[in-house]
Amino acid sequence: MIIYIPGELVSLLTFPGVIIHEIAHRLLCDIQNIPVYDVRYFIVWSRRAGYVIHARTDHYRKRLLIGLAPFFVNSLVAMVCTIPLATELYFGTTFAAHTCLFLPKLVITWIGVSVGFNAIPSKKDTEGLLDECPNFFLWCFLAPLISFFYICNLDGCGWIFGLMYTAGISCIIPALLA
Repeated sequence: MIIYIPGELVSLLTFPGVIIHEIAHRLLCDIQNIPVYDVRYFIVWSRRAGYVIHARTDHYRKRLLIGLAPFFVNSLVAMVCTIPLATELYFGTTFAAHTCLFLPKLVITWIGVSVGFNAIPSKKDTEGLLDECPNFFLWCFLAPLISFFYICNLDGCGWIFGLMYTAGISCIIPALLA
């Protein structure tokens, strides 16, 4: 049985991740000198949790980097923020032994989970990336990745994939340390 959770509620619970997602888009626009016309880092109680409106570019590489920026930026931030809890779970140790550190660890973990949850680019972020792909080998790499993103964005049950993805990336750093 799949539990339906409205997108507006999910974005409200994971607003730090929405903000980092939009910052990632904005950052790549700025790095590549793409003019940004409007930015909303978070819109309360809306299906469209945030957006970055930028100039259209004919350079495929630039569109690809802007579209996939949240995947890389949010994933990295999520891995770093979930280190304390993931290390405890992975190694069976206590990262924050003192009870005074419990609340900060909990808040940082929530931020990490919400950021990881929003690492998946939206349908709008990846729109046209496969159709306009200039290279067959790049297309072969992107097709499964963008298909995964599409499945993660399915209405009603996409949150399950977001949580599974976040749990997976949270284990990467502790696994490398093992």
